[in-house]
Amino acid sequence: MTRYRTSIRISLVLALALAGCADITDDGDGVIALEVTPPVPPQVEVGDTITLMARALDRLGNPMDVPITWRTADPANVFIEAATGRVTGLTPGTTGRVQATVGTLVSELMGLTVIAGADTIEVPADTLVVAPEAATSPGMAVRVASLVEGTYEGVAGRSVTFEIVDPPFADPATRTVEFTGNAALADTVATGADGFPAAAVTLSRIEGTVAPDTVQVSVRVVRRSGALVPGSGQRVVIAFQ
Repeated sequence: MTRYRTSIRISLVLALALAGCADITDDGDGVIALEVTPPVPPQVEVGDTITLMARALDRLGNPMDVPITWRTADPANVFIEAATGRVTGLTPGTTGRVQATVGTLVSELMGLTVIAGADTIEVPADTLVVAPEAATSPGMAVRVASLVEGTYEGVAGRSVTFEIVDPPFADPATRTVEFTGNAALADTVATGADGFPAAAVTLSRIEGTVAPDTVQVSVRVVRRSGALVPGSGQRVVIAFQ
């Protein structure tokens, strides 16, 4: 994992390696370096909050229990709580640069891309019918949208998870339907520019078995913070004739 370190740490480590010991100037608490771990991916959603991670290190590279203060160079793009490192996206399509500080030590600026917030999941058609001669259902039209100036607009690049929840196939080997193409009871697909799945998500009968009369598929989307997007848990009903 990529880590951001101050140049101070690099020079001090080299000095120790050459001299074996050194009279090191620190921040007064024995801290000589800051180690910041960027989130993966380095993104934050508008209206959503993630917590950044950093450690203060002593001359031996051991973490120290000292307060770390956070700040941003772009307060119009992100808001960050100084004491906690909790950062919230404000302006989509921008970059929020943040850094950690302890005493006189300052980490390098770390850039976070601010992306549109996923505010809701829309399910235009909650029931799809599969004709007797058809092996596969129509595609499940689910849209992830962001509220922009009073209008919901589709957002791209969000992972939508579809999962068969009824009937509950406790043993996957006994399933009589599955997601087309991956032979599983769940499927995750990214959204395209319009907010709908970039690849069609369909359900197929398994040859040689009898499909249930209806199958319920749950839909969910998770924000960067780990919180569920409102509308998660909605179900699409697949009716097999």
